[in-house]
Amino acid sequence: MRYFLSCFLLISTAAFADCPERLQRDPSFVALAVDEKAPRPASADDFKFVDDSTTFDALQAKVGPPDAAKGARKYLWCLQSGTIVEVELLSAGDIRTVRVDGKTAYKRK
Repeated sequence: MRYFLSCFLLISTAAFADCPERLQRDPSFVALAVDEKAPRPASADDFKFVDDSTTFDALQAKVGPPDAAKGARKYLWCLQSGTIVEVELLSAGDIRTVRVDGKTAYKRK
């Protein structure tokens, strides 16, 4: 049993390697499976194109799928630089806000 538990902990740590541990302790945090071949954002600048007409599907097509979700309407991209980009949705896939390391980068008018 101990062997199984230690293996599970090693595997789960590897699966969440990109997102900081402090986020993983949040009960609403859910790591999402990201295909290795999916596009990935290089930096927070990759999210600057978002405006009132950008949908969540269009965002994912450009920067790739999120690494995690918090609740039903918040999605996180955990970048290699340690930057966290959080996208909050309205209903129907419209983007409400984009926050980079807690600071608002875009807010729907």
